[in-house]
Amino acid sequence: MKQVGGPDVSITTLRYFVAVAEELHFGRAAERLHITVPSLSQQISRLERRLGVPLLARTSRQVSLTGEGRSLLELARRSLAAQEELLRWAARLHTPRLTVGLIATGAGPWTTPILTTLVHRVPGLRLELRRLGLADALPSLRERRVDAAFVPFPPHLLDPDIRALAIWSEPRVLVVADSHPLARREAIGIDESNGLEFIHPAAQPSDRRNAWWTVDPRPDGTRVRHAAPAEDLEEILALCATGAGANIAGASAAEYFPRPGLAFVPITDIEPMTVSLCYLADTADRTLATLEQIVTDLITPPPPPTPASTMP
Repeated sequence: MKQVGGPDVSITTLRYFVAVAEELHFGRAAERLHITVPSLSQQISRLERRLGVPLLARTSRQVSLTGEGRSLLELARRSLAAQEELLRWAARLHTPRLTVGLIATGAGPWTTPILTTLVHRVPGLRLELRRLGLADALPSLRERRVDAAFVPFPPHLLDPDIRALAIWSEPRVLVVADSHPLARREAIGIDESNGLEFIHPAAQPSDRRNAWWTVDPRPDGTRVRHAAPAEDLEEILALCATGAGANIAGASAAEYFPRPGLAFVPITDIEPMTVSLCYLADTADRTLATLEQIVTDLITPPPPPTPASTMP
């Protein structure tokens, strides 16, 4: 077996080879790499001499890969991908980054002030915001698709692996069409909504958090009836406005999501909605520590809610 001597093949040379192998045309590859065709041709020839095998079959009309060239292309792509991952990792060591998930039903008035303070307090922070559905907020945390999330659940409903800080509480309201008899009421008890069908996202949590949100079962033992699901909050509100069903939301939904044909009726006898800032308890991140300190500085967290006697 021929031994390959001399210096290792550089990442730059591999990048040149991949460009030619993918384009199968030196002119297009050179344009893609922003170098001249003669310089690119010399680099590929040096690589072939270095490896001791032909990588490309050249004719006056076409360029094609040899068997060794096809093998190298696969290895080179993996090497370039690994180098890009390494560079991203190294950049993160010096560039603070944070991805925060937001749920439309649980933004609350403190979200923007908290994140604005964070941006000013952490120089160079690359902050990304991602819109999450009610069902995928906690999975997104656990799968590390987001670093933190604002969720419309009180801390006592979250699992031990999630660190949660309560930042905002507000009453919950029944969302119905403004033509519904309950829409004319100043407030209702939750049992008065037993006869309604409730519209939920097609993907929804099937755990105690969903039962808490919909108050299922009701204090008298009635189970919640479900209407056809919707894809997102916009669809839920549109369907509620048509009279196709009802929904439960935080009171601020009337301000953040006004829509003709909707009524937001206060529910007096259920636990309020609490927005919590959440992240994985085992995460050691200085930016998250700063975020938690900002929450402590800006907000006096509400006391942990005591479940109402009417709660399941």
